[in-house]
Amino acid sequence: MITLAHAALMGCLLAATMTACEGGSESYLTENGRLKHPVTVTVEQGGIAGPRVTVVAVEPDGTFTRRSYTRFVGPSGDETKRGESIHRGKLSVSQLSSIAKELAARKFAELPADVGKERKVNARTLTVDVGPKRCTVWDAPRPSPNAPAAEPTAPAERAAAVAETIQSATKPPAK
Repeated sequence: MITLAHAALMGCLLAATMTACEGGSESYLTENGRLKHPVTVTVEQGGIAGPRVTVVAVEPDGTFTRRSYTRFVGPSGDETKRGESIHRGKLSVSQLSSIAKELAARKFAELPADVGKERKVNARTLTVDVGPKRCTVWDAPRPSPNAPAAEPTAPAERAAAVAETIQSATKPPAK
């Protein structure tokens, strides 16, 4: 016989399970393991010769293009890309799943559109696009291999963690 207390407990457990599942990696993956939306990470680091730009674009099927270049603006105002390198590849279903898990764990959908304030000198800007959702971090934190392994909680750190996961998965092989 189910008592009122048992029914209430079962209801609480069901609600907790549903809440835990909301916004999980399945929010970012299709049933066959593809991303639901294209994902793009753009990192722009200011410098004397012009900003160094790295753009990683991952398509839902896992194909990706990683471009890195210095954006130079000439005296007439026209922009050129100097020292451009391009790396293309395809991520595995496991790598796509890792990206989806990172997006869910960092609650990407809840991040604000803009974090921080734009700097004019040596600015480091990070932009993550997932489908129609964009988060731009002005004066973005740099990943540090010596930093203690803490769970990122601030919006800038959460966006940086997502970007680092995507950049790590798409790094060109060492020469």
